[in-house]
Amino acid sequence: GLPAPASVQNGYSLVNRMFDGDLAEASRRCQVPLLAYSALAMGLLTGKMKSKPWPAKSRLQKFPDFGERYKRPRTLAAAAEYQKIADKHGLPLAGIALAFVKGRFFTASTIIGATSVGQLDELSGFFEMKLSKEVQDEIEAINTLYPSPCAQ
Repeated sequence: GLPAPASVQNGYSLVNRMFDGDLAEASRRCQVPLLAYSALAMGLLTGKMKSKPWPAKSRLQKFPDFGERYKRPRTLAAAAEYQKIADKHGLPLAGIALAFVKGRFFTASTIIGATSVGQLDELSGFFEMKLSKEVQDEIEAINTLYPSPCAQ
């Protein structure tokens, strides 16, 4: 007699695509979409974390014992490859990351971990971004090389 679930909340990003398999299928069949969190991988997919030392106010610096999965060598390598896509196409990496997550058939909405109103304004504008087939194909090529690296 209870209402059906409105969504399921899981981490999902370019470097964490564990939802793509069985959960995506269950999401579709049960009509329970994803409410994605950490779409920017604790800031790793913002374009601000290209080299160390990372910005002092970044989440990965402020919370050194949290987000270990985003500091793994394969995760960092994958993020660097996604940055190359952004640079090649003249797009912000955060825009690619958010547009990718929002564009998935199973995503209802995405939680943005903005730390200021200015950052919220910047990031919210990326949800209207549409990725070209070329960018999507390049994303899939990187995912083939680094499938969900933060989950391994």
